[in-house]
Amino acid sequence: MQKVSIEAWGCGQHLSGDKQTIGFKGNHCDKQRVSYKCEGDGFLTDAICDSGYTYAFYFQNIPAPKNYIDRKCSALHARMLFLFDTLKDKYHDVGVDNLYLSLKFAHEACT
Repeated sequence: MQKVSIEAWGCGQHLSGDKQTIGFKGNHCDKQRVSYKCEGDGFLTDAICDSGYTYAFYFQNIPAPKNYIDRKCSALHARMLFLFDTLKDKYHDVGVDNLYLSLKFAHEACT
């Protein structure tokens, strides 16, 4: 995959990284059944958000970035690290939930 730079939005220092569901009621082969969220069924993504708005996202049905998989990261961590690469500035404080916490992920995120 190619590194993407988003030029129209300057993110703040404090961001959030988590999973998101994009609600979808139609038929599609990539739609996931999500019974535990109020959005219901839809497309699952990993996303970076700023002040309640989604800055960048990565669909979970797309294979994880190979460069991070080759470095022995899980697919979940590889997708989030790819999203970190889309940030054009340095030194962001990105809060994540406990699914993303691992020594390997922290090391890769800081390098």
